[in-house]
Amino acid sequence: MTGVLGPPNPVRPVDRTGVLDLPGDMALNEQFGGFSISHALFHRETTDPQDLFLLARSRRLVFEEVGERVARLAAFLSNLGIE
Repeated sequence: MTGVLGPPNPVRPVDRTGVLDLPGDMALNEQFGGFSISHALFHRETTDPQDLFLLARSRRLVFEEVGERVARLAAFLSNLGIE
């Protein structure tokens, strides 16, 4: 069986639905026990603030930086009346 529920297929790392099927890959709800994305981000920001969140070319973002950016964006949207 291949795909999200089965073991990874070494020949085809993307299943029919376009979902990556890599060794050790877990769905967010499996990895964080049903937390929302914002809750999972806040948890990692407070427990592992200097852990790598994103690596894009030579740019590295850690959870703390991403959390700060999310907070600024949320405040901006709130000031516009968007919840």
